[in-house]
Amino acid sequence: MAGDGSRTTGYLPWETSSATPEISAFRLLFIFAALFQLVVSHLDVSQAFMHAKLEFPVWIQFPSGYTFKGYSYALLSYALYGLKIAGASWQRMVKQFMLSFKYMGQSFRQSTHDACIYFIYTPTVKAMCVVYVDDFGMACSTALERAFWTAFRATFKAKHLGPISSILQMTVQHDDQGVYLNQSRQIKDLMTANNIPERPFRTPIDSKLVISRPADPDLTLVKPYRSILGSLLWHSRTSRPDIYYAVIYLSQFVACPSEDSMKALIRIAQYLDCTAHYRMAFYYPERPARVLTLFVYSDADLARDLENSARSYAGMVIFFCGMILQYGTVRQTITETSSTGSEYVAASTAAQRVVSLMFMLTEIFGYIQHPIQGQPPSTTGLDSEITEAERVATDIAFSYPGLQPGTLLTKLLDYTTPTGTGVGGARPDGKSVTDELEIYSESDRRPVDYQ
Repeated sequence: MAGDGSRTTGYLPWETSSATPEISAFRLLFIFAALFQLVVSHLDVSQAFMHAKLEFPVWIQFPSGYTFKGYSYALLSYALYGLKIAGASWQRMVKQFMLSFKYMGQSFRQSTHDACIYFIYTPTVKAMCVVYVDDFGMACSTALERAFWTAFRATFKAKHLGPISSILQMTVQHDDQGVYLNQSRQIKDLMTANNIPERPFRTPIDSKLVISRPADPDLTLVKPYRSILGSLLWHSRTSRPDIYYAVIYLSQFVACPSEDSMKALIRIAQYLDCTAHYRMAFYYPERPARVLTLFVYSDADLARDLENSARSYAGMVIFFCGMILQYGTVRQTITETSSTGSEYVAASTAAQRVVSLMFMLTEIFGYIQHPIQGQPPSTTGLDSEITEAERVATDIAFSYPGLQPGTLLTKLLDYTTPTGTGVGGARPDGKSVTDELEIYSESDRRPVDYQ
């Protein structure tokens, strides 16, 4: 039993909150390493929370019958695992260490968008570190790594595990062409644990599949359905975007599974087993690039499942410098009566994600940090012919006097809808309504140089 004798109220949120990075933070780390051809090292801290000193007194009571020097109470000097404030105390200690470390006159900065990302980006020093509780993924030069490890082991009891080989149940592979993420071992474990037979499938889901909610769900399927779905959801979020839509679609039956939904879920697992060798790749560039590109693709399934909902599912995928950074599938929160409307909602959802990413990337790579200036997409033509003027109104442009344009290019494209499918007939230019939505930003500091 532990308690703080100096207060009578509960802990404040900032005293107990302990952040973990988004999964995309590790993809950004590998992209960063690929762009500058750096090695990602893995550092692990032993008993991490017990390194953190407490900022106010916390007393513990020993189990009944045990005393220490005649006392049944003790005052903690360091955080114990299970203590509410242990995680937050550890993170504050990590932040203090990271910001105080210096190399060639440069120190790490903490991202304001993801508190677990630390970076140095200057013409002479380039490094990035992602902290997941007690695991540190560090992409930097060999000289910086030696200096960092010397300071790191002087502060923490830690192990240097060499080039990163696994993180978040993902196997990390390296060769002279790039870095790869793979989950073949976890996929085999999923098949074995749930006694799923092998069967070849080329796609994770039937494109015409529609499942009705059962009037009398089979409750014996609830537990295995949730177990398989949870595993598939983790695979889809980490390294397998090809199954994301199928998993999200089948998640609506988690409380009322049927034989049909279970069969569809097992098909996804069997597809994963057939494609267990697939890897998410982060390739080293063939030549140094001077432009950072952020390509964003979005689309909607146009309410294909009217049996359960008239709302469409929206999907998007974001590529940073040609390598996948973020992706996702969500059910839209509104019901659109036109295909173009659902496309616009999908584009808007993707734009929200990319705008947040743009500000994080500009913070890291030293670009502008100004709000977006531009006109939102026009909706007046959703039920009529889309005019060229209305199409131009969908463009969002960054415009700042005296800045050099063209440093960061972001492009939002509709990647599956066939051309000529605008509401009211084919568009005059033959393109779908969300084609060529481009976002340009300018650099106010320096051009990008990957050399």
